[in-house]
This record gives sequence, C-alpha cells and structure tokens, in this order.
Amino acid sequence: MNTNHRPNHVEAAFEASLKRLRIEYLDLYIIHTPFAFQLGDNQDSRDENGNVIYDSTVSLLDTWRAMERLIDGGRCNATGLSDVSLKELMLIYESARIKPAAV
Repeated sequence: MNTNHRPNHVEAAFEASLKRLRIEYLDLYIIHTPFAFQLGDNQDSRDENGNVIYDSTVSLLDTWRAMERLIDGGRCNATGLSDVSLKELMLIYESARIKPAAV
C-alpha cells in the first residue's frame, strides 16, 4: 500500500501481502510508487478537494533501506521499483546496499 512507505511499516505491509496471497516467501517485492501517501487505512488518501495527501516525512531511500531488510530476513529474494524517474532510480542505485532487481 502506498500508505506503508515509512520504514517501520514496510515489514508489516510485506507480512500482510504474504498472508493475503497465502504464501510464505516472495521472489520479488516492489515499491509501486516513488512517493508515500498519508499514513492511514485509506490506500488513496485525499483531502476534501480530492487532492492526494502525501507523506513528506519519508523518502524513497528510507523505504528502500527497509526493503533491503526484507531480503536480509530471507523471505524475499529481490526488490524493485515502479514508476520512478531516472533521477529517483539513480539515487537508489548509488545509495543502495542491495541494488534493484527490477524497474
């Protein structure tokens, strides 16, 4: 979910995905948007005017580092990114301990 980009929420979101899929391991887990929505239960957080409410307290790199820990835990083989610009991809690629397996 786009509301689970904060590092302390990534593992719980991963576990919830495994549970929904009824599996114990994933080959690939992807960050589907390079930005986080406001924290909460609503996957598409919007204000009264219909504008998306973003969570500016977390960066894509923060989320990526939490994703690396999923691989360290052994229940995820690889991680990737979706809908990123070249600039965002380069930030992750240059800073990541574990490089994206898919873009």
